[in-house]
Amino acid sequence: MAEDDLDAPKDPTTPTRRIMIMISVVLGSTLYSTTLLIASTLLPQMQGAMSATQDEIAWAMTFNILATAVVTPMTGWLVARFGRRNVMVGSMLCFSLFTYLCGEAQSLETLVLWRVLQGAAGAPVVPLSQTILFDRVRRSCRCRRPSCSTASRAASTA
Repeated sequence: MAEDDLDAPKDPTTPTRRIMIMISVVLGSTLYSTTLLIASTLLPQMQGAMSATQDEIAWAMTFNILATAVVTPMTGWLVARFGRRNVMVGSMLCFSLFTYLCGEAQSLETLVLWRVLQGAAGAPVVPLSQTILFDRVRRSCRCRRPSCSTASRAASTA
């Protein structure tokens, strides 16, 4: 077996397909990071709109983070059970739906509910994006690809 064979990705994909996968994965994880930042900066406006105290509106962020912390370790099990693609696409679709429903919430209780579901749905996105990026690139490119993903998430917060 030649040295080049060890350097190839596990499944043969065209360079164009690899780039499209990378763009999709990076955009998904950037969307997730951006949503967390936007919600934290909008807490005062949400507090006024919901007629909530500062402690009450903090529930929206706290429960979102708790849901993310609970579901993130389950990512491996979800992938083993349903497959990477299905988990990633399902997570992004559910995350998008729950993000929309957060925007439509009319009460603090419904906002907290949608934020919990949003955190749970989005939790697998970041670990899966890193896994997919590592599996789809050659060993010689593995240093650059995750740095592109990290840089895009960092730029999204600016």
